[in-house]
Amino acid sequence: MAAAGPVVRIRFDSDFACFLSKGDAGRLVELRPGHETTVKDLVESCGVPHVEIGYLLKNGTLPALFSTRVADGDCFDVLPVEPSVAGLVQLQ
Repeated sequence: MAAAGPVVRIRFDSDFACFLSKGDAGRLVELRPGHETTVKDLVESCGVPHVEIGYLLKNGTLPALFSTRVADGDCFDVLPVEPSVAGLVQLQ
């Protein structure tokens, strides 16, 4: 029997530890949203408010917007606002 929805992996920066279940910050968390959704909605469903996020990386290198639709196999890195991070599109 196939699982419903895509399998998506998210790695939250350790700065988000106060919003997450113990131990989830800094490690890869596997999620099965069960329906079509955006990365913004998926991140917020984990407890991290989108206003706390500075940058999203999709599959290790591609900047992603909050409106990016998640697909099976995607991996997102969720990063706080850090002026020292160069070359990324800041989400506002």
